[in-house]
Amino acid sequence: MFERILKTLQARKNVFLTGGAGTGKSYTTKCIIENFYKSGKNVVALGSTGISAVNIGGITLHSFFRFGRINDINELAKHDKTQRNELKELYKVLSKLDLIIIDEISMVRSSTFEMVAYRLRMGGFKGALLVVGDFYQLEPVVSRDEKGQNSLFSGFYAWQSMAWGDMSFVNFMLTKPKRTSDLGFFSILERIRVGVCDDEVIGFLASRVEKNPPANALRLFGTNAKVDALNEERLNMLKTPLFHIEAAIKASQGVSETELKSWLAGINIAKVLELKVGAEVIICANKRGSYYNGERAEVLELKEDGIIVRKHNDELCNIEPVCLELNAYADEGGNVAKQVLASFVQYPLRLAYAITIHKSQGMSLDDYICDVNDIFASGQLYVALSRARSAKGLFLEQNSTLNRLRSKIRPNDAVAQFYAGQEFIKER
Repeated sequence: MFERILKTLQARKNVFLTGGAGTGKSYTTKCIIENFYKSGKNVVALGSTGISAVNIGGITLHSFFRFGRINDINELAKHDKTQRNELKELYKVLSKLDLIIIDEISMVRSSTFEMVAYRLRMGGFKGALLVVGDFYQLEPVVSRDEKGQNSLFSGFYAWQSMAWGDMSFVNFMLTKPKRTSDLGFFSILERIRVGVCDDEVIGFLASRVEKNPPANALRLFGTNAKVDALNEERLNMLKTPLFHIEAAIKASQGVSETELKSWLAGINIAKVLELKVGAEVIICANKRGSYYNGERAEVLELKEDGIIVRKHNDELCNIEPVCLELNAYADEGGNVAKQVLASFVQYPLRLAYAITIHKSQGMSLDDYICDVNDIFASGQLYVALSRARSAKGLFLEQNSTLNRLRSKIRPNDAVAQFYAGQEFIKER
């Protein structure tokens, strides 16, 4: 499957890569990026949100395309009059790119996707566009007032824009579970993903309502307030000394304060890390052979060159700081060069008594208790449940009534019709 996607992109054909949670979309995307880089190709990786941009090692779509806070192509014309020099440089870069990746495409509005297409046309882009995501999961953020207004487009999803059809995407769907080996659990998740709430789904959810969960199980909440309150309470219970570890943040003069704040907000690592020996932490990075994003551990020792933790499998591990970069792209002698605008150095840890569903994206969790009371967006329950590596490690709060759970599982007819109307190349 990977080779077929790669060959399609190398032939400069646009690709839409989709699939449920835990099917390997992020891994496949990173492998594609590595392959293009090794071949000496010019690649730009973009995220629809700050978190997705950081996860993919890129920058936000709005930042790269110089959209600012604009979400409408008519407003863009006025905005562009104030940044002619910046656009001239952007168009030079676009004309030399071999591949542009947009991650979490489900959260890109149709009007924004029209602006992307406009930029690509104006910049003479001749490479391939890879858009990655699952429209059954998180949807574009649209206010009630906007939903009530007439739009130039038939809806707010990217695929509902006029530009989507013009891209002539070759559609690939990943269908095999990579996060879990429990095929029965994966089947249940797939039904919840598409909004099916049958007796088997309800029976499964009822079986997961908090029945003797591990005493130190992570709690997954919908709001930051609940997360912060529980983390502070549990940390205060420890009698060991409190350590404050501030991230080292450096920014060049070429980055605006707004851009810097937006980038920092998307980083899934604490800016000020408060730790005590004995504290439960969650690792927010991957290191092959050592740890994975979402693995939990207990702090044993804080040293000058690292933090010693005991993972839940009893292995000891030395966590070292990671460096994340905010990059810009510029034309240098016919090649696209990265320019570092800012850097963020910190230990990839967060307190692990509680985290938000939003910050759990991309993580694989061994055991956690999910609070569904603050879930409001379509697909958010599925995102929360699908973090689990197995059904045995998933628990629901005792106050999670079956009626409340039923109300969170709703079919998205528009998305279902979109997928049904597409031809997909699927894993065998």
